[in-house]
Amino acid sequence: MDVVFGIVRLLIAVVLAIDAGKLISKLRLPAILGWLIAGMIMGPHAIGLLDDQLLDST
Repeated sequence: MDVVFGIVRLLIAVVLAIDAGKLISKLRLPAILGWLIAGMIMGPHAIGLLDDQLLDST
């Protein structure tokens, strides 16, 4: 169950990053900027959607 929850959180993060990229590109800025901002907000130091345990590759 914990693995499924982790996969769902990753999918949510990807969808939010893509949406942020589209929103930023409407402001005529590079979409990567939206992805980076979304990553900073969702990362372990802000709202914590992606915590260190989920980001560990081991």
